[in-house]
Amino acid sequence: MRSRMEALNKSNAVIEFDTNRKIIFANEIFCKVFGYDTEQLKGQEHRMLVKPEYAASAEYEAFWKTLLSGENLQAQYERVRKDGSVVWLEATYNPVFDSNGKIVRILKIATDITNKVLMGIEIRNKEQDMRSRMDALNKSNAVIEFDTNRKIIFANEIFCKVFGYDTEQLKGQEHRMLVKPEYAASAEYEAFWK
Repeated sequence: MRSRMEALNKSNAVIEFDTNRKIIFANEIFCKVFGYDTEQLKGQEHRMLVKPEYAASAEYEAFWKTLLSGENLQAQYERVRKDGSVVWLEATYNPVFDSNGKIVRILKIATDITNKVLMGIEIRNKEQDMRSRMDALNKSNAVIEFDTNRKIIFANEIFCKVFGYDTEQLKGQEHRMLVKPEYAASAEYEAFWK
């Protein structure tokens, strides 16, 4: 058991709580992630590691009720460092039982995934921003898209109104249908596409 705990301590953020939610142990990795030293954490309540609004919520109480009923919990958790910044953890909370089956502490094993989570949020925000910009363009401009073979793959409502077509009439047609035949047959037209 000691060897297993040593292996866990070398590669994971590990912290233990008593059944009153007080910190009884935090390893070096945990302390480094959160910006505390062990002595600053010992005896403090778990709530110091979460946002105040979460600590005051029914969800937080349910979280502890579940743990103290003997169930393990595993998820991604948002927590708060000493400096107030957010840290995201992939963590498992494990109730530890004595020989009589009574819960004596809660062992948390975690990995800092802050960069992965923030990168995911940033990507989702950029995608949402791009969708918003495209929606704005589609509402105020005539927009059409072509594949590299000059075929129409999309035309918005404004474009269709301006040209008197509906979307289905345009899809798959060549760009040349939108220009005069003499221009479509010209070197200038080929240069335009080149």
